[in-house]
Amino acid sequence: MDDPLNEANKGLTAVGELLKIAGDNPDARAAAAQIGKSALTITKAINVALLPLAAVNYAYDKAHKYFSTKFEADISKKLNQVPEGHLVEPKASVVGPALQGLAFSHEEPTLKDMYLSLIASATDGRVAATAHPAFVEIIKQLTAEEARLFQALLSDSGGIPIVEIRKEVTDDGSWDVMLRHLLDFRSETGAEPEERAGMAAIVDNWIRLGLVNVRYDLHVGGEGVYGWVEKRPEMMVLRASEGPAKIFYQEGALFVTALGWQFAAACGLVDRQNHIGDFPTLKQETPNISPGRDVRYYSESAGTLPEPKPNIKFREPDAVHIELITWTLRPDHLRAPTSWTAPFHKVRFINDPMVPAPSAVAKNVSAKVRFSQEGQLLREVDGRWSESESPLERMAKGQPILDLIKMDFGIGDERNLDIAFKRTESEDAFIFCNDSYHFAPMFERPDFRLSPGTYEVTVRLRGSHVDTTFEWSFLNPGAGKDLTIVVVKPQAP
Repeated sequence: MDDPLNEANKGLTAVGELLKIAGDNPDARAAAAQIGKSALTITKAINVALLPLAAVNYAYDKAHKYFSTKFEADISKKLNQVPEGHLVEPKASVVGPALQGLAFSHEEPTLKDMYLSLIASATDGRVAATAHPAFVEIIKQLTAEEARLFQALLSDSGGIPIVEIRKEVTDDGSWDVMLRHLLDFRSETGAEPEERAGMAAIVDNWIRLGLVNVRYDLHVGGEGVYGWVEKRPEMMVLRASEGPAKIFYQEGALFVTALGWQFAAACGLVDRQNHIGDFPTLKQETPNISPGRDVRYYSESAGTLPEPKPNIKFREPDAVHIELITWTLRPDHLRAPTSWTAPFHKVRFINDPMVPAPSAVAKNVSAKVRFSQEGQLLREVDGRWSESESPLERMAKGQPILDLIKMDFGIGDERNLDIAFKRTESEDAFIFCNDSYHFAPMFERPDFRLSPGTYEVTVRLRGSHVDTTFEWSFLNPGAGKDLTIVVVKPQAP
């Protein structure tokens, strides 16, 4: 009985069949006649016929050297793993193109090993049927890095978390894609996230080749599965440049396809010995997959996505400001001049939630405005929203004005709250709110008088999912001068 190596070599005599693709080439026919005894004669056949035809003499010298000096040892090492009784003649449609690809890729260890493994799979009767002719073309269209990264995915037989980073561009929730197909690849130690240029194109190439499928209408379930996203350098850079409120991500799931698993086993990216008998149906755990979702804020400590809420804050710059206002009142409301102008003290707010969802709309927001001096409360009033209806119309009809103190804040809505006013020539300033309209046209309610001095203002906004306090100080410098903002304190948490 021949030894195992001779049996392996006899298995490779089928390479003669490959030379049929050379057609009427006389060199090819002569090479076919030489095949039959060892891998060395196979190498000779390759040198005579396949390389000139497939490589078109490109890098011929290097390929010639490889097939003359190393190929026999490389392929014998692969075939020695096949039991003697399972060696079969490989299909020419698989091994021929594989040898051609090997001529171009023998200097890249990852791709070389894939071609050699594919040839070995085609020669192993237990798995030969899984060595698909298309696999050669797939290897040809992968870089060595793409192959290594694809192999890294194979450690997880279920859905793999993947995200798409997006930027909100309009208040109605429209968005642009900032970064596609972000995966949590790590450094060799596994401790630090590692950026990889062109990763989105790599994933698109895997998809194009049928190796993986990516779904952003599904996500992988489980606590903290996507917790890595917030720590990725790509996410940090985008949030720093675009603003954290504008950048969010869509959770998705990446799956290796059935073709991808079969390709991986046939080309040596996973141990094909583990799949003999049940290949290509691999034993996979059913992943915990749920409908997809986008994430604007992730609470890692809780491991859940909280319901989006309003976020009313100062609308900077110059949120607390002085604005020159001219009043022109209709004659039926007047017993004084029809028009006057004065600087009004106002404060501007915006609803800027982390997630622009319906639950983040602030409804029925009212303001309590407190005026103090040296810590002593002087007056508390219901604040007036500048954008609300004028109380004069209602008062003329005998209608209530109490409901005017409430205002809704849609996503991104800005609202101004009236605080006080002072005509430049006057010594005193006056609080301004809806109750001031009882003293039209000049709105100078006596018990709202603010004599010269510094005043501390506290505004508490309350409404649906809203309870926020703001503080600042302003100065009434007296006659001949306008109100001045003194200090604006940071927004209370």
